[in-house]
Amino acid sequence: MVIRWASRNHGWGPWFRLKQFPFLQGGAMLRGQTMATKFFSSNGQAIRQFLACLCFFLVAACFFTPALSVQGVSAAIQGTVRDSSGAVIPGAMITVTSTETNLQRTAISNDAGFFSVPDLPPSKYRIEVSGQGFQTRVMENVELVVGQELVLNTALQIGQITQQVTITSEAPLVDATSTWQVSGLVAERQVKDLPLNGRSFDNLIALNPVMVNSSAIKQTTSSSTGPGNYFSVGGRRPGENIFLWNGVEYPGGTSAISSTPGGVSGELLGIEAVREFNVVPNMDAAEFGHRAGGQVTIVTQSGTNTFHGSAYEFLRNSALDSRNFFDHQLQPTDPRIPPFKRNQFGGSAGAPIQKDKTFVFVNYEGFRQAWDLPKVAIVPDAQARQGFLPCGISGLPCGSNAPGTEVRVPGFNPAVAPYFGLWPDPNGPELGGGTAYSYNTTPNPVREDFGIVKLDRTFSSKDTFSASYTIDDGSNVGTGQNPFSAVTNIERAQVLSLSEIHVFSPSTVNSFTAGFSRVWFRYFYSVSISPAGVEPFVVGKPPGQINIGGTQGSTAITPAGSGPNTGHDQLNIDNIYTYQDNVRITKGIHSIALGGWAERLQSNDLSGTYGQTNFPSLFSFLQGKPSLFQVTQPAPPIPFRVWMGAWFVQDSIRLRSNLTLSVGLRHEFSKGYHAKALWPPCGHSLGSVWERPDERSGRLRHGLQSAGQHRLVLHQRSSHRGSFADHQ
Repeated sequence: MVIRWASRNHGWGPWFRLKQFPFLQGGAMLRGQTMATKFFSSNGQAIRQFLACLCFFLVAACFFTPALSVQGVSAAIQGTVRDSSGAVIPGAMITVTSTETNLQRTAISNDAGFFSVPDLPPSKYRIEVSGQGFQTRVMENVELVVGQELVLNTALQIGQITQQVTITSEAPLVDATSTWQVSGLVAERQVKDLPLNGRSFDNLIALNPVMVNSSAIKQTTSSSTGPGNYFSVGGRRPGENIFLWNGVEYPGGTSAISSTPGGVSGELLGIEAVREFNVVPNMDAAEFGHRAGGQVTIVTQSGTNTFHGSAYEFLRNSALDSRNFFDHQLQPTDPRIPPFKRNQFGGSAGAPIQKDKTFVFVNYEGFRQAWDLPKVAIVPDAQARQGFLPCGISGLPCGSNAPGTEVRVPGFNPAVAPYFGLWPDPNGPELGGGTAYSYNTTPNPVREDFGIVKLDRTFSSKDTFSASYTIDDGSNVGTGQNPFSAVTNIERAQVLSLSEIHVFSPSTVNSFTAGFSRVWFRYFYSVSISPAGVEPFVVGKPPGQINIGGTQGSTAITPAGSGPNTGHDQLNIDNIYTYQDNVRITKGIHSIALGGWAERLQSNDLSGTYGQTNFPSLFSFLQGKPSLFQVTQPAPPIPFRVWMGAWFVQDSIRLRSNLTLSVGLRHEFSKGYHAKALWPPCGHSLGSVWERPDERSGRLRHGLQSAGQHRLVLHQRSSHRGSFADHQ
């Protein structure tokens, strides 16, 4: 259950929201309904209502809410130490040692026999539990995964401390990874062993029941969606998810607001570098926030005391592919199907630099794809290119000619002739009305390179440090239905993560993370041909969009090299600076987590314009009479800046061995987006499409000019959120 208190800069708006989350234990699921009640009073009625609701929530929380566990890029162990009779053992020593790096952490059970070891890196561990007058209990090969809180209740037998009872396990002894919500872990074995076309490991997110790959509904790649996959978590919008790469936001290859990270290949490369990842579908615990959707936490591999590595090459080609319906052999020497070849290659290595102290891991993956895509375009036929159209069908009067006879278009404008070069020649069936099909195959090359370097350092049992740098760089060239129109995407995404964990005492642990994410993305149209006599609508740009209404129902003809009027000469440069610090304290029956998060977003966007002209029909195009011509003023670079942050505190109170009450509060704030854009003086002369509008032309024309300075500020907004939960 969750209580939220929200405030805004223009005044307090008291409200509360009660929500019963899915309760998944013992095979039962209870789903409540959301209730929002607004209350206010000057005689204290609101306070009485609030206290009454709070008491109700505290009682209900004991029955309807699962437990709280550690999230982020680490794991934790907690439990109770007892003797063979069931009595608790205070002062027992718990020693946790990583078998991969020899990192060692200790804890001491309190008067209730309870212990907690937070902020452990995912690894395989050896756990020793010892107490005065009891045999030492040793558990081997206990694997901790990201986001897991292992509940380890241990019973010690009376005996000498030098006597050991050893238990070997290849899997966690108790699986207690879920918290308030059902979290979805994709473990290392699944990441490595499950086959994936394209080796995009984010496809494994759909293994969880509340996550759906909704990429099929994504219309096209843009600055807000990106080229990667599209996921809906718990029915929420894909744009509400957040991806953390070693604890730092991974925005992807297009902009800071992309739904899913991913390069120009459409794949999320680096599967050899991924150890495991965890998906939290509901972020209603106090330590979560920033986005309303799911949180995907990805943890990469690290070096160990033993050398490990891999080398790989994956090949996919068209040797056994079947022919597409639209594949046409235009020449006898053409291949049966368009050629396709994809190579994914690379290697990884992890090793110690200094045994038990310093470790390094590196990974590189290359992606190369050559694919000739079949394209079907509707183009003017050979007669239309000479100024002839069938009478009657195309709107031409037939006179003494029979309907369908090719006749010269009256008022044919020879200035339009060069623009026919923007269409490929017809080579398929004629559609009538001066149009025909054109079948072509166009190359769509893709190049992408992914790399990561990670360094881990253990200064002592109380101090560990980790640093990683990731880069994803690539480019691709594609076309629309018209093979002469090329769309080029160039991207570079980078993530730098620095983290340090300090153990003040067995009961107090601090973790600090600082990170930097950068996205550089360019998206533009170009023309693969340069017909003589074709003038661009905007100086220095490719020919703009020319739309010609079709003659076959709603069929329209769009020439190559046009691209939409605006937004397709686009450059995004976004920087994200992240700082986060969390402290976890165990005191008696209390396990307290508190921390803060701050983020600085710098978004620099620039988009251009090519211009656009529309003709109602092929008949009007041949006459050079457009129905619309427009050029949108190019927007100047818009540098958005914003500071965002949050602080939270959460207490998990262990009331009994089978009952824990979790209470938390989170406050998020934003200083608001600030942008200062200078709009330079500009002018557009709107005249005939087919003439050059320069100073030597004596024709009267109208124009557009604007100049000035604009500043955009979106005001501050803050929100407070309280929460409590329990589990049995």
